[in-house]
Amino acid sequence: MSTGGWLGGWLEHAAPLIINCLIGDSFIINLGIDLGRPDVRIKRNFIAPYAKTQAKMNRLYMTSADIWLAFRLQLFAKVFLLTLMFSSAMPILLVIVGTYCWLASWVDKFLLFRVLRQPPLTMMPRLMYVMICWLLPLAVLVRLGFAVFVFLG
Repeated sequence: MSTGGWLGGWLEHAAPLIINCLIGDSFIINLGIDLGRPDVRIKRNFIAPYAKTQAKMNRLYMTSADIWLAFRLQLFAKVFLLTLMFSSAMPILLVIVGTYCWLASWVDKFLLFRVLRQPPLTMMPRLMYVMICWLLPLAVLVRLGFAVFVFLG
């Protein structure tokens, strides 16, 4: 059932896409790809036990964390910003982002303490400044603008 006009047609087609995208990021990427890490499982279970030296086995057992921190941060930013922008029309997104954050905290703890080497030094204070002072206010403004379309359109 269409609510009429541009907004009704847009929401009918975009809502399932946004929800499926966020659920996929929450479960498939968090649990399947990041937690499952098929490359790590293969190295640990099939290659490392047959290494000639303990040092080589140790190198095979640990995995580099070169871009892992940046990937996890951009994934969180995407999920959070999409939820913030579209939750005025789809409040179920708040539950999805809450589930994502809960799962991500457990996945990150497991990976940092058991699988990955120490991540390389980054410019984290500057990156957090950009995220908090630029992206978050921009997302709030987009949410306010979208809410006007949802409730008045």
